[in-house]
Amino acid sequence: MAQVQVEFAGQQAAGRRVLVAEDSSITQDLLKLVLTQRGHQVDIANDGQEALHALRSSSYDVALLDFHLPKMDGLQVATQFLAERKGLSRPLFVAITGDVEGLLKHPENCEHFDEVVPKPLNIDVVCGIVENGTESSGTGDAEEPNVVELVKAAPAEPLPPARTAHTQREIIQRPATQRPATQRPATQTPATQTPVSPSREPQKTVSPVRSAIEDLGYTFLRWPDDFDPMQQSARSLLATPQPGEADAILLCEAVRMQDLSELLQSHDLHLLPIIDLTGERSAGTDVSGVTLSYGETGKIRDVIESFHDRRACIHDDLLQSDSFGDKLLGRMFTSGKDLIARYDGADTSFIAYNTIVDAATVGLEATRLTEHGLLRPIFFDRLHECGQCGSARLNVREECPECHSANLSEEPYLHHFRCAYQGPESDFRSGDDLICPKCRRELSHFGRDYDKPGIMVSCATCGTSTSEPTVGFVCVDCTARSDGEAVRTRDIFSYALTEKAVGYLEAGESFLGFTQKSLRFADLPFDLVVALNEEARRFNQDQTSFALLNIAYVNEREIDIENGPRKFAQARDLFLENLRAALGPHSKVFRGRGYDYALMNQSSPDDVRRDLAGILRQANAHMRLDIGASITVFGPKDFG
Repeated sequence: MAQVQVEFAGQQAAGRRVLVAEDSSITQDLLKLVLTQRGHQVDIANDGQEALHALRSSSYDVALLDFHLPKMDGLQVATQFLAERKGLSRPLFVAITGDVEGLLKHPENCEHFDEVVPKPLNIDVVCGIVENGTESSGTGDAEEPNVVELVKAAPAEPLPPARTAHTQREIIQRPATQRPATQRPATQTPATQTPVSPSREPQKTVSPVRSAIEDLGYTFLRWPDDFDPMQQSARSLLATPQPGEADAILLCEAVRMQDLSELLQSHDLHLLPIIDLTGERSAGTDVSGVTLSYGETGKIRDVIESFHDRRACIHDDLLQSDSFGDKLLGRMFTSGKDLIARYDGADTSFIAYNTIVDAATVGLEATRLTEHGLLRPIFFDRLHECGQCGSARLNVREECPECHSANLSEEPYLHHFRCAYQGPESDFRSGDDLICPKCRRELSHFGRDYDKPGIMVSCATCGTSTSEPTVGFVCVDCTARSDGEAVRTRDIFSYALTEKAVGYLEAGESFLGFTQKSLRFADLPFDLVVALNEEARRFNQDQTSFALLNIAYVNEREIDIENGPRKFAQARDLFLENLRAALGPHSKVFRGRGYDYALMNQSSPDDVRRDLAGILRQANAHMRLDIGASITVFGPKDFG
C-alpha cells in the first residue's frame, strides 16, 4: 500500500537546508513535516539561543525565525549572527510572526530579515520562499493537490492572531470605539498572506476630500502606498491584513489596468469596493472621488456598508475560491451591479466593462459562465474585427471595386430623355450649359429634358466609375484590409446574474450538485489539521487506516430563505450532535465554515462508505428540517 505523503502542485526545488526556530510544537511539527516531505533537510530550535548555536555550527540556506522566541528573540538572533559573519555568506532570514507591528518597532534593525511572513502561516508562501527565495505565485493551471500531511494554506479557523502591522502601507483606521455604530466587520480581505519586505515611508500630503474619506473611520488599502514601490505591481502586495481589517481600496495615484487586474485576480481583494481619487479609472471602480465634494463623502459610507452586507451573504466556497469566474460572480454580487459593456477606444477590443479587469478576460469568462447558466447575456452591439490581429478598431470606408482605393469623388449622373444617354454631369457640362455628348442637344429643363437618377463615384487612382462603391475595413492597429462581406463580426453583451448564480453564491458548490472530490486545506479547521497529520503519521508507521468525512448541506439556502439562518444553524447543530453519537467513540466531529468534518480513526474508508446510508439515517433522526446533508468519504489512498 502506498505511503501517505505530501504533494504540492508544481515542480519541487532541489532540497535545501532549513533551520526552523519556533517555540510552538505544533508549528514545528507542521513546518518540519511539509518541508521534509518536499525534500528539504530541517533542523529545529526551541529558543533563540539554540537557534544562534545552530547557525554558528551549521550552514543553512534558509532560517525561519519566530520573532517572539524565548531567551533571545528572532531579530536579536539574526542581528548577532550577521554581526559575527561580517559580510560572509549567510542564510535567507525569514521572520514568522503574528506581531509585525512589534517587529517594526523593535530597537534592532528589522531590515536584517529578508522576508516577513505573518501568522497564521500560509505554507504555500513559506515553501515558495524556501525553494525560490520568494513567494510562491499561487497561479497557474496545476490542479489542486490532494493532501493530508500538508498545510497548504492558513487554517480556516486559526487561533486569533495578533493584529498585523503594515510596513509600506500606513493603514488608516480610527480606534474601534470610534468606528461607525452600524459598521459591520469586513470579511473576505486577502486570504493569501504575502511576505513583507520591512521598510518605512515618509508621510505624504493628502487632499481635503481624501482626508474626509479617511476620517469616516474605515480601514483602507491605498494605491500605491500599500504596494512595493520598487516593482509597482499588484503581485508584490505587502503584509496582508487580517480578516476584518480592510474595508475598501483607495486609488490615490495613477495605476495601470494590468496592475489592477492582477490585484483582483491574484489576491482576495475582489470583494472590496474601489474608490478612485485620480479620475482615471472611475468607469471601472465603485466610487469616483473626484466628483465628490467635501460634504458628500457619506456616499462612500453607503457603498462600503452595502458591500459589507452583501459580502456577508456569500458562501465560504466562493470566498475561498481561486477561480476567476467565482471572483467575477462575487464581485457582481457584492457591488449590486450588472456587468455593463461600454465603448472604449483605448482598448483594441473597443469595449470595456464596469470593472478593472480587461475586456478580453472578462468577455471570455462571462461567456463560460453564461454557458453554465450563471449569467444572462444582454445584447449591446455587434462589432467588426480585424481578421489578422483581432482589433475592433477599424476604419470603415467606401472603396473602388477595382483597386480598393478610397480616393473617390462623387458627382451626379444625368439621364437625357430624348436620346436615353446617361453619364456623369461633367460629360454634359459645357460652360454654364448642359449639352448631351451623344445627340448634342441642349438640356434646358430639369424634369422635362433630363433628370438626375443617382450619384456616380469615380476613382482618382485607377479611373474606374461606378454607381455602387464597395465597403472595406482597414485595421488602425495593423493596417490589414478586409472586404465588407468577409470581415469577421463579434457580438458584445452586458451580463446580469441569474437566480442560479445567486443561489450558487449564497449556498456554495452544493447548490449546483457538486461534491468535493479533493480536499482544500484552507477549508479545514486548525484542530482538524493537527489531528489529520497525526493520523497520517500512524498510517505511515503501521498502516492504521482512517476515514475523513466531508459534510455539505444541499438545502442550506432553501432553509435560509424559508425559515431564516438561525433555524438552519439549529438544525445543523442537531445533525452534528446526532452524527457524533452515530460514529462512536473512535471519531471526532469538527465544525467548519462552509463544510463540517468527521475524522474516524482505526476505520476503513470502504467500510464507512458501505455504512454511509445507515450513518445518515441515524444523524437525520428527529430532524424537523431536511438540511440535505451529503457526505464524501476520504481515506489514506485518496491523499497519496
